[in-house]
Amino acid sequence: MRENGYHPSFLRGLWALTNRELKKWLKDPVMLVMFVLQPLLWMGLLGKSMNIGALFSANNINLPPQISIPGNAILYPNGLQGVILNGTKLSQMFAEIGSEVMHNTFGVTDYFSFMAIGMVSMIVMTTTMFSGMSI
Repeated sequence: MRENGYHPSFLRGLWALTNRELKKWLKDPVMLVMFVLQPLLWMGLLGKSMNIGALFSANNINLPPQISIPGNAILYPNGLQGVILNGTKLSQMFAEIGSEVMHNTFGVTDYFSFMAIGMVSMIVMTTTMFSGMSI
C-alpha cells in the first residue's frame, strides 16, 4: 500500500483496459455492427452454398425402383436371364456418398459445421490481435 491510498492490482489494470476498449467500440457503432454481421454473412453465403452433402442427396437422384440391365451389356452367370438392380438401394448409396466424404475428410457431415468452427476461431483470433495492438 502506498502513501496516497492507491492499491495497484491486476484486476484494476484489466478493468481499465476493458473499459477503454468498450468506449472505443461504442464510439463507432458501424464497426460494432460489422463485427457481428461479418461472420453471419460468411457462414450464410459460404457455409450453405458449399455443402457437398446436398449435391448427392436422395432428392437429386431419381432412379426407378428396379433397373434392368440389357442383355448385351454384361455376361450373365449360368441360369440367369437378366440382372435387375434395386434402384432404391442404389439411390440411397449415392445419397450417402457426400456425407461419407465430408466425414472422412473433415470429421463432420456437413460443410456448415466445419466452417462455423473455423469462423468462430478466426473471429476470436482477429479480435484478440486487434485488441492487443491498442495496448
